Amino acid sequence: METYYITDDKMQLHENLWDKNHIETPERIAAINKILQETSLLSKCKKLHSSKADIEDISLVHSEEYIESIRATTSLSEKSFVPNLMTLI
Repeated sequence: METYYITDDKMQLHENLWDKNHIETPERIAAINKILQETSLLSKCKKLHSSKADIEDISLVHSEEYIESIRATTSLSEKSFVPNLMTLI
């Protein structure tokens, strides 16, 4: 059985806008990548590059209600985005 490792440099741009102490940070992603490169773990994995998910892919793991609520955020200003996003969590 193979283990796949999927990554993209864009993942290092991810930041939690409403909680600067949240574990999801660019530094965390960079640290994970560094450790995988420095150990033999990465050599045991098949590396894949990420691809943009289409709505069918997203629907496999999220409800239609959740998808629609995320779509609704596209019309929000940056100032109102975070408070509205917090209602989805």
